[in-house]
Amino acid sequence: MKNLQTLYLLPLLALASLFTKMSGSVPPRPVLTGPHMAYLNSRVAFRCIAPDSSPPVTYQLMRNASIPIFTGTDLQGDKPASFSLKVAATSEGSYHCKATAEGSTGVSNIITLSVVIPASNTRVAAEPFPPVAYEGSRIVLKCTVTRGSHLSYIWFFNRIKSNIFNLSSFPSHW
Repeated sequence: MKNLQTLYLLPLLALASLFTKMSGSVPPRPVLTGPHMAYLNSRVAFRCIAPDSSPPVTYQLMRNASIPIFTGTDLQGDKPASFSLKVAATSEGSYHCKATAEGSTGVSNIITLSVVIPASNTRVAAEPFPPVAYEGSRIVLKCTVTRGSHLSYIWFFNRIKSNIFNLSSFPSHW
């Protein structure tokens, strides 16, 4: 009779064990924070945290879908992993983090980082040259930059921001 009761309890114990394993393996939900733009040669910090995950939590910062850059571990719980990165021209791209806890892995949101290269060797040229203007004549100003990204232009007349220029009529290479 005792063996028969044990036989009936075994499937229940197996089912309870499976339920416990399934309920304990909720994947972490990491959140990545960090900048969307950064200057070339500066340092940026990305932070990843998987709230309510049981320690230890292992974090990986990933670039462009699958390239792991850094790995960190939180042994105490609810501590963010910080990843410091020196910005190079090749740092531009998308970043996310993976968090692994209790054998389950979760993936964070994506941050797209743009690298800003400061303008260098900026020059203003005029046509005609030298810029001599008579009433009713036309002068074309041209701004050139040898290097830079994410550029915008503001024109000044006598050190005052000027609205007299029709920017829509400027060529797109300005």
